[in-house]
Order: sequence, then C-alpha cells, then structure tokens
Amino acid sequence: MILSFLLYMGSQIIIIRHGETIESTKGILLGQMDGELSDNGRKEVKGLCGLLDKFSIKKIYSSDLGRAIATAGIIAYELNIKDTELNKVLRERSAGVFEGRSTDEVDWIEYEKVGLPHRRHKGGESFLDVEDRICPFVEDMLEFKENTLLICHSVVMRMIVKIVNKISFEDALGMDLDAKFLVLDGSRIKIQDWS
Repeated sequence: MILSFLLYMGSQIIIIRHGETIESTKGILLGQMDGELSDNGRKEVKGLCGLLDKFSIKKIYSSDLGRAIATAGIIAYELNIKDTELNKVLRERSAGVFEGRSTDEVDWIEYEKVGLPHRRHKGGESFLDVEDRICPFVEDMLEFKENTLLICHSVVMRMIVKIVNKISFEDALGMDLDAKFLVLDGSRIKIQDWS
C-alpha cells in the first residue's frame, strides 16, 4: 500500500495506491485488469482507515479498476464517505499483451531497449501516454476545495509527482513511494516518510 497526501490551499488531497492484490503476490502483471484484493490487502486498507479518518475526507475519486473500487468501498464504508466517483483516467498503465501474465514471461532486455518515456509492452501504454492521460486531471485536482481521497495505481501516482514537480521520467519512476507521503507545498510535492 502506498500512502501519499498533498496539502494545497487549505484542502488536503490524499493519494493512495489500492491494497495488495492476489495477483501481485504471484508476480502477475495486472495493468488494466481488475485484480482482486488479497486478505492482506483488505486488512491493510482497513488499517489505513484510522489514519485517513483524521483528514475529514469529503469525496473519493477512484480508478474504475476492481482492485481500486474494492479499496474505495472499504474506505467509504469504514469512514462513512457518501461521495465516490469512479474515473478511468486514474487507471494503471496498460501492460498490453502481458496483462494477466507473469513478469517472468517479459523479455526485459528487449523492453528496456526503448527510451523510458516511450517504453511500453506490445499493445500497451507508454509512460508518456499515462502522463498525457493524467495531466488534465492533475490540473483539475489542484483546484479541489475539499479534502479528497484519490485511489489509483503506482504509475499514475508517479506521473502526478512528475507533472507537479516537473521532474524527469527517470526520477519519477525511480522514486520509492512505499510508506511515503507527498506534501504539495506551494507548487512542489515533497516526499516524506509516513512514520
């Protein structure tokens, strides 16, 4: 689980990655497949609710993929949040022909021959594609006036940081966001340890 939050003009935007999936524990690339939360994933989401409760969240925006919807459902129920909106813009990067397949099946040497922004699995999205997809949402997000929770995926989170901080693909994709939070201070996101 990745927990991040942004502070902006009096409102707080909290960004989390969905809970752990059964497929991820088996090394399966989900991409834009739904996936199913593992028992541990459901437990970590419920545990996170205690931390999220102090933010007085008014609205949830969630990816429309099953693993994010399940995460949103648990949080909405536990925190009694009535306003939830699914948004396909928050989906994970498409892994193309490798969706649902083991990471062991990917020819990583061949995959890495392409420059990072344009790197994609056959039939999938590049990192640049995801940045282009998420950019208008980020612009809208910066205007949110109430405490809001975003539930999305690893690549989307990294592209949000890339866009706001104006950093390279290499820096954005190389960040360790596990157990971190992001604070938007003025016009930059600062990454800090949660503990």
